[in-house]
Amino acid sequence: YKCYKITFGVLAGICAVAILFLAIFLPMLVDTEARKESQMREDNVGLWAEFPGESEVEIIRKAHFYNITDPVDFEKKIRRGEGPKVLETRPYLVDEMTYFLNRNYSDDESVVSYHYYRYLLQKDEENTKAQEQMITTVNAPALGVWYNAKLIPKENIALNGLYSLYTGLLNDFYFTACHTIMSEMLYTNEQAFKSNFIDKLSHLPEETVSKLYNDPKYGFNKVNGYFTKALLEYNFEEIDNTDFDFFRNYFGLSYFEMMYFLNQMNEKIENILPIAKPFLVNDHSRENIAINQWLNTGMLDKSIFGQNSTVPGYVEYGAYLDKVRGGIKSNLTVSKVHKLLTLNDFKSKQPWKDDSESLFLKENMDQIMKGSNTKEESVGALMKLCKIEDEQEATYLIDYLEYIISEVGLMENKGGERQFVALATFVTQGFWEIMNGMGSILFDNIISFNIFKEQFQEGDCETLLTPLLYPGTDVKKVCSNKALDTKDYSNIRYTWYPGVMQGNPVLRDLLEYSSEQFNYITNKNSDFVKLFNPLIQKYMAKYNLPGANYRSINLLPLAVKQFATGQVTKDEFDILSVKNFTRGDDHFHVAPEYFAYCKEAGETNDFTEQDFLDVFTFDGLFAQNYIQRLLIDHTKIIKGYKVDNKFAYTPFVNYLRRVMINEVMQGIFITRPVKDFMWGYYDQLITKAKEQNYFQGGDPSLANFFSVMQNKTRKPEPGDPDVWQLYTGVDDSKKTRDQKAMMGKNESVITMYEPYFNGRVNEPNKGIVMRHRNPWKSEVVLNGTDSLAFMPGIKEDSNLWVFVDDLYRTGKIDYYDDKKYNGYTLKRFVIDKSLVQSSKNNPYNTNFYMDKYQGFGNQTSVFKAPMFVSKPYYKDCDNLPSIVVSIERPLNDEESEDVDDKDLFEESWMDIEEVSGACIRATQKMMIYALIEPDILFDWPDDVFIPFNYVFRSGNLTESGTEAVIGALGTAWSIQFW
Repeated sequence: YKCYKITFGVLAGICAVAILFLAIFLPMLVDTEARKESQMREDNVGLWAEFPGESEVEIIRKAHFYNITDPVDFEKKIRRGEGPKVLETRPYLVDEMTYFLNRNYSDDESVVSYHYYRYLLQKDEENTKAQEQMITTVNAPALGVWYNAKLIPKENIALNGLYSLYTGLLNDFYFTACHTIMSEMLYTNEQAFKSNFIDKLSHLPEETVSKLYNDPKYGFNKVNGYFTKALLEYNFEEIDNTDFDFFRNYFGLSYFEMMYFLNQMNEKIENILPIAKPFLVNDHSRENIAINQWLNTGMLDKSIFGQNSTVPGYVEYGAYLDKVRGGIKSNLTVSKVHKLLTLNDFKSKQPWKDDSESLFLKENMDQIMKGSNTKEESVGALMKLCKIEDEQEATYLIDYLEYIISEVGLMENKGGERQFVALATFVTQGFWEIMNGMGSILFDNIISFNIFKEQFQEGDCETLLTPLLYPGTDVKKVCSNKALDTKDYSNIRYTWYPGVMQGNPVLRDLLEYSSEQFNYITNKNSDFVKLFNPLIQKYMAKYNLPGANYRSINLLPLAVKQFATGQVTKDEFDILSVKNFTRGDDHFHVAPEYFAYCKEAGETNDFTEQDFLDVFTFDGLFAQNYIQRLLIDHTKIIKGYKVDNKFAYTPFVNYLRRVMINEVMQGIFITRPVKDFMWGYYDQLITKAKEQNYFQGGDPSLANFFSVMQNKTRKPEPGDPDVWQLYTGVDDSKKTRDQKAMMGKNESVITMYEPYFNGRVNEPNKGIVMRHRNPWKSEVVLNGTDSLAFMPGIKEDSNLWVFVDDLYRTGKIDYYDDKKYNGYTLKRFVIDKSLVQSSKNNPYNTNFYMDKYQGFGNQTSVFKAPMFVSKPYYKDCDNLPSIVVSIERPLNDEESEDVDDKDLFEESWMDIEEVSGACIRATQKMMIYALIEPDILFDWPDDVFIPFNYVFRSGNLTESGTEAVIGALGTAWSIQFW
C-alpha cells in the first residue's frame, strides 16, 4: 500500500509537471513553430508565391454586368428625375492565377523582392460561349475622355495656347506678311501687277488677267491674300494640293501657269523680304519673321493682337508687355527666343536636345506650369530649364503664360470655364467632320444616282461600260454584280464614284483585275471624267458650289443647305435625312441635321440657311473660341440675362451636346458582347485622342485598350523595374507578408507606375517613359498584407490591415465570428466600415477624394475616369443622390451558394487560421459604378451612379491544401486545443 501510494504520488507529480509543461511551454513551442512555418522562404514558395500552387487554392472571379435594355427611356427617366433600372446579367466565371516571379531576398532574408504576375483563364467552354451575349452599358472609356478633358491641366492649356499662336505666326501671319509686302511694293495697282507677274504670260486673255487681280473673293489686290497663301503652302508642302488645284481651276490656269506664278512669287519674296525690315537682312526665314513678331511685333505696323486668323485672341509676348502691362520692354534677344520657341513637333525629324530650353518641349512646360506650383516655383523652374538668368524676365514670361491660360485659353475674364474649353474643342472638330462628311455623302449620292437615272437605261450597262474597261473584260458579269444594282444607287457611290479616279482597290477586286489591268483603266481617267463631269457641272451650278471640277469643289454650301433645311435630300431623293442612306462602313459619323434634330426633339428651328452659312466658318463654329463664347453666353442666359447671340440659347446648345455625346463620344451607352468588357477592346475615341497632335490635346501615352478584368498577358522579365517587396517574417513575425514597397518605388507609400508622354517623340524610347504617380491627395503609407496571410497568433482584437491592390487602398479588418472549415476553427474578419465612409464621418478619407457620398470609394484618380466602388447593391451607401438606378437581379440568385456567406452576403471577408495566420478562404465583393455629374455636357437634374459591373472574387483552400499550408502545426494545434 505504501509502495502504491508512493508510486501514485510520483505519477501524480509527473502528470502535474507534464500538465504544467503543456500549459506553459507547449503554446510557446506551437508559437515558435508557427512563426517558423509562416516564414516566406525559397524552400516553401509553393505555399506563398504560387497560386494555386501547393495550397491548391482555387481563386475564382465571378463578374456580373448591368444591362440597360432601353437606353432612350433610361435617359428620359433620369431627365424627369425618376430612377431607371438595370438588369443584372448571369455570372461569368474565370480562374485567377497568381505568381511571384524573379524572387530575390535581402541579405538577412527579411525582405523578398519579386514581380507580381496575375493572369486570368476562361473557366470552361460554357462560360466562354455565354460571353457572346450582347449588352448595353455605360460607355466608361468615353466618360473618361470627357472627364479628363473638362479638367485639362493648366500646363496643357499653356502649351496648346503657345503652339496655336506660334504656328499661326509661322503660317497665316507669314503668308499675310508676304502678301502685304508684295501688295505694297509690287502690285499697288493693276498695271504694276501686270509688269511684275504677267511678263511671260502675255498669252493670257485680258479677262483672266483682270480676274487674277480684281476678283472680289480671291484677287491679288485683296487683303486676305488667299491665292498667295495657297501658292506658298503648296511650296512648303504643308498641305495637299487641294487649294492649289482649286485656284488653278478657279482662274482657268494650266499647271505650268500656276507654277510660273509660284516661282515668280518665291523670287520676289527672296528679293523683297531682306529689305522689308532691317532685322530680316541676314535671316528672312518664316521662323525669324515669326520670332521677331512674337518678341517685338515689328514685322507689320500693327500687332496681331486679337487678329490672328488661326486662333483669334492669342497675343504675342511683346504685345502683351506693351498693351497689357503698360509699355514694358523685354530684354530677351532674338537668338534666345529662337531657343525658347524651338519647335520639333510630331512631323519633325529633328531630335530634341537633352538640355533643350524650348517651351514646346512638353516635359519642360509640365514642370514650369504644373498646377500645384506656386508662382515662385514656376519662375524657378523656368529659369533652370530654359536657362534664363534674369528673374524679372522669367516672371514676365510666367505672367504671360498665365495670361494665355486664364484670359485667352479659359476666357475666365468673360466667365469661361475648363469644361467649356473641353466641349468647344471636341465640338469644333466634330462639326468639321460632320459637315465634310455630309457634303461628301450628299454630292457622291447625287452623282451616283443620276448617272444611272440619266445615262444607264435598262439593259444599257454593257454598252456604257464596255469602252471604259480593259479589253476582254466580262462586262455582262460586271453589270450583274450587286455593286451596279441601279435600285441601290449608294452601291455606285461606294464602288465607282470617285473610285476609279482615286484608284479604289474595291473596284479592282470587283473587276478581278491585276494591277496592270487596273492601271490601264485608271490611266483612261479622262473617259470616266467624261461620264461624270457633265453631271458634276450641272449640280455645282444648281447648288452654287465654288470650284471647277470634282477635285476642287467646295461642298460646304451643299452641306449647310441640308443641315438647315433638309431640302437637298427632299428634292433629290425624296427622303428626310442624310442618315437614311449612310451605311455602317462609312468612315465618318454623320449627325442628324439641325432641322432633323429639331423635329426629333420637338424644338423650333429658328435658323435660316443663311444663318448657318454665316457661322460655319473658321472664325465661327469651326473655331474653338467661338463655341467657348457661345457657351459663356448660354450660362448668362440661364441666369436670366438677355444675350444678343441666338446660337447661345438652349435648343442649339442641346444640339452641341448631341454632337458631342452621339457623334464624338459615340454615345453615353455602348453595346458590345460581354467578352469585350471582360477581356478588352480598343476604344475608338481614346485611340483618336492618343493619335492626335499632342500640342492640340493628344496624348500618345494613353492606354486605348479597355478591359474590366485588366488581364496581364505579358510575363514579367527579370530586369523589369516594377518590383514589389514583402516582409518575409524571418526577423519579425508580426510583419509576415506585410507590403514593404510596390511597383519599383523604394518607399513604403502607395504609388502607381504608368506611362508618361514627355514630348520627345523623335528620340527612340524617349517619347513615352514610365514614371510613378501618387493617385491620392497626399502621400499614403503602404500598410497591410496582400490578404493571403497574416502574422501568426491571431486574436479577436488583433490589429490587421490589408492592401487591396485593385483599388490602391489599405483597409483595417475587424473580427466578426468563428467559422468551421476543413476541421479547423477559423476567425472571420470583415472590412472595417471606415474604408468607405465619407470624409464627414472619417476625416482621413479626404485623402481619397471621398468628400461627398457615404459608402462609395472614389476611384477616379486611379482609373482616370469617374468610377466608384461600393459594397454590393448600395450596402452602407447612406446619402445617395435623388436619382437612384435600381438593380433587377436574376431569379434564384438572391443568396450566396456558400452557407457560411449568407449572413455576410454584401460584405468582403477573410477566414484566418489563428495559429499560423494563414488565410484559408476569403471573398472580395465590389460593385463598380460610373458617376455622371451635371455639367455643361450633361444637363441632368442630379448626380447619377450607373452600375457597371459587380465582381465577386473568392478563394478556398482544399482540405489537402489546408493541411499543406498549416503543415506540422496541425498536430500541435490539436494537442494545444485538447
